[in-house]
Amino acid sequence: NVTGVVIGERTGDELCINWNKNESVSGYIIEQNRNGSWVRIARIADKNVTTYRVAGLSSSTMYQFRIRAFDFDGSTALYSGYTLVSGKTNPATISGLIIGGRASDALRLNWNRNAEASGYIIEQNRNGSWVRIARIADPSTTTYRVEGLEPSTTYQFRIKVFGVDGSTVIYSEYQNVSGRTAPTNVTGVVIGGRA
Repeated sequence: NVTGVVIGERTGDELCINWNKNESVSGYIIEQNRNGSWVRIARIADKNVTTYRVAGLSSSTMYQFRIRAFDFDGSTALYSGYTLVSGKTNPATISGLIIGGRASDALRLNWNRNAEASGYIIEQNRNGSWVRIARIADPSTTTYRVEGLEPSTTYQFRIKVFGVDGSTVIYSEYQNVSGRTAPTNVTGVVIGGRA
C-alpha cells in the first residue's frame, strides 16, 4: 500500500495530497469521495511523482480521498490496497474590511462576518514586521479597536480567518487595510483681540 499519505499544502480552494515514493510500482491512482461514491480524479503513470494537487474545491469543506499503487504482470494490471486521507480546505478570506472609525489615538477595524470562521487573527505592521495584536475566538465579532496610536499617522493592518481541521489550525489568506488617525485637537484657543 502507499505509505506516508497526508494532506500537505492547502488553500481555500485546493488540497495537496503527498505520499512516499514506492519504488516497485508503475504509478498511482487517486480517487475522491463525491456524495458517497468514489470517483477517479487522477492516474499518475510515474512512480517518482509523490504529490497531487486537487483544485476547484469549496472553502472550509472536508474532503475524502484514497490512493492506491498499480503495476503490471505482462498486460494484467495489479493494484495495492487503498490508503485513505481526508482534509479540510482553508476558510475563505474575510470581506468588507475597512477603517470604520477614527480618533487621534485609535482606529476601528470593521469587517463582514465569516460564517466559516472559528475566529480572526489581527496583525499590525510595526517597523516593517507584522505583529499579532489580537486573536478573536468569536466568529460573530466583526469589529476591533486598535488603541494607543499616534495622531495624524498612517497604520497598516491585516486580518486572517482561522478554523480547525481535527487538531490542525487552518488559516485563510490575509486581507489588508490601512488608515490614518485623526489629528489632535487644536489647543491654546483664546480670544486674542477685541474691537
